[in-house]
Amino acid sequence: MSEGPLVLVADDEPLVLEVAVAFLERAGFRVLTARDGVEALALHARLGAELAA
Repeated sequence: MSEGPLVLVADDEPLVLEVAVAFLERAGFRVLTARDGVEALALHARLGAELAA
């Protein structure tokens, strides 16, 4: 597992998430995903301080 910055990606299209995650992981990021804005906001509320600015 990478030790890079943690980022959050939200999209309701599974293929878009898959491509974004693959690209970001190859660039050295750790990636959290959310399927919609509500899920993204909940993750941000829980982990916001850990996410890369």
